[in-house]
Amino acid sequence: MSNVVCIGKTKQPTFTVFQLIEDSYIQQQYRLNESINSPLFPGFHISLNDILPH
Repeated sequence: MSNVVCIGKTKQPTFTVFQLIEDSYIQQQYRLNESINSPLFPGFHISLNDILPH
């Protein structure tokens, strides 16, 4: 089974973090110029601009 999520009409680089909470996955989406935060590593912050080629 496939799970497709549409995030908008214009194509934008997007990074999605999934976190398992009890029996469900919660997703957080990040776009360019947003800081990506990890629930597993509270001090870890990175920008999508840092990991995508320009």
